[in-house]
Amino acid sequence: MRRQIRLPATLRFDRPYRRHPPGPLRCVAVGGDRRQNPNGLSKMHHQHEIVQFLSASPHRLRLLEHLRENPCSPSDITGALDLSRRSVQRNLSALADQNWVTKTDGSYQLTTSGALVALQYTTFLEVLKTIERCEPFLAHLPDSEHVPDLRWLTNAELVVVDSSRPYAPMMAYTSHLYECSTEAIQGTVPVLSRFHANVHTELLDRGVETELVLPRAAAERAVDLEAALHSLGCDLYIHDGTIEVGVTLTDHRGFVGAYDDHGRLRACVHGTNPELRDWAARLYERYRDRSCPLAGDLTGEHVP
Repeated sequence: MRRQIRLPATLRFDRPYRRHPPGPLRCVAVGGDRRQNPNGLSKMHHQHEIVQFLSASPHRLRLLEHLRENPCSPSDITGALDLSRRSVQRNLSALADQNWVTKTDGSYQLTTSGALVALQYTTFLEVLKTIERCEPFLAHLPDSEHVPDLRWLTNAELVVVDSSRPYAPMMAYTSHLYECSTEAIQGTVPVLSRFHANVHTELLDRGVETELVLPRAAAERAVDLEAALHSLGCDLYIHDGTIEVGVTLTDHRGFVGAYDDHGRLRACVHGTNPELRDWAARLYERYRDRSCPLAGDLTGEHVP
């Protein structure tokens, strides 16, 4: 069953949403007209109108983005954006009505508000695009704490399962690890499979320092694989709870794997974005700090 997640604060690109206590609707007189005025409703309605205004014409955002670079005259804009002069003049007038552009000596330039709207609305659209692209990955994350800032996924590589490639995420993951040049690897392993064991065995043979966190249930189901890794010098930690996200850290790359309810890797994102890797490192450390090192005798006894 697919789980629903709450998206992180990334999408609230202007300010955090604050929930107000429930209360009765208030009415205020405006020019003889009585209108409902619940807390924040009128402002929210205005924000929706802003989005509708920008989406009403694809040229408006293009004009804002173009004017972010330099002030321009309508004729300059017409040539640069390949638009009719009438369209440019009409949309510039509409932007001026919003106080997002001003005209000085025949050239238009952005106001401070206009520059902020252009930047934040562009970011908003990029985040929506990332959500759509990464939906197969996001759909299998358990909650918002396991969702990285979506801006960090913009240029990340995404590999998902499909009917013709049921093991595509795992094959991409192991392929990158086989080919990577790194001195150390850390990771959480929700399910310890032969794929994981083989790639980490080779890396250990190369002298790569390896530290893995396993849920107790996965360790008990794969005692032989666990013993093989431990005998090669892999530092293993046992986590008494479930591990719902696979995280792997090399020297310069971070991997995040999303699993379904049956422990199958459904999607993997990875990249060299330092912020993505730092977030993955913090998530890994949270799991490791709540885990215990594996005892040397592999009898099932663990030391704190």
